[in-house]
Amino acid sequence: MTFNFYLKDLGTSGSSWGEGDRYVIGVNMKGLFDTVSADQNCAFSDSDFFWDPAASGSLTLVIYFVDDHASSVLRRIRPSSPLGPGGTTHISGAGNLSEVYLSAAAGQADTAAALARLAFHEGMHNLLNRGQSLHASGGGGLASETIFANTNLTQRNIDLLAPAVSNTPAQNTSFL
Repeated sequence: MTFNFYLKDLGTSGSSWGEGDRYVIGVNMKGLFDTVSADQNCAFSDSDFFWDPAASGSLTLVIYFVDDHASSVLRRIRPSSPLGPGGTTHISGAGNLSEVYLSAAAGQADTAAALARLAFHEGMHNLLNRGQSLHASGGGGLASETIFANTNLTQRNIDLLAPAVSNTPAQNTSFL
């Protein structure tokens, strides 16, 4: 069985952000989720990604890509919410919302890898239904507070996430 995750492009950065970037980000994230899927405690055998899904049906994980803090979709529904430096996840029974800021990867040698890892990190917050506590109890690696293009999964990251991908929380699809 395949774990599907969904990525929504809300960026307006023009020539600095395109279809090739989106594809590489998806492939990088797929590699991380495939590693999690290989764990014996995961109900999935692999993963796949889809960009710009329709808002129909039940989506297991949605991550929005926006230009920067000023473009935050979270701030549209919660104007005073604090935002993280690279991305933010809002945990809500009405639907979790995860966003990544394209501007956060500026200056990274591998922008696509940095954005993929930031998105995966926000996906961990989302799927585990954890706020800031993820940083302290997630086992370093991609659960760390600061994520770089070369940050990798740790065994603790995998141990936490493998069983969680089967029980995905509701997703906020308001901005699809």
